[in-house]
Amino acid sequence: SVVHQWHCLLAGGVRSPEVMSRSGDRTSTFDPTHSDTLLHGLNLLWRKQLFCDVTLTAQGQQFHCHKAVLASCSQYFRSLFSTHMLSREDGLGCSSIGLRLVLEYLYTANVTLSLDTVEEV
Repeated sequence: SVVHQWHCLLAGGVRSPEVMSRSGDRTSTFDPTHSDTLLHGLNLLWRKQLFCDVTLTAQGQQFHCHKAVLASCSQYFRSLFSTHMLSREDGLGCSSIGLRLVLEYLYTANVTLSLDTVEEV
């Protein structure tokens, strides 16, 4: 049976309900807000340029990012990092606006496009 039980103390003192289910002598927990919390935390790290381990360049503009985020969300970046092709000096061959919008989507699951920017992506 599934029981709402306890609270999990998360970083920053935020309390979140934890759902627990029992199966024999094992206990499984699930926090439905974990993925949102994780994405929000990664976005904060990206915005503050903390723990970034790759720099992407488009039209001379640099974007500091996390390889794990890029590779987990994009087959393109996964292939790029696994074949070490990112050492090129010419950048990615896309506009800086387009790259910023793609990164915004990868780190937030949200992007705002206009008629002026839709073709950049």
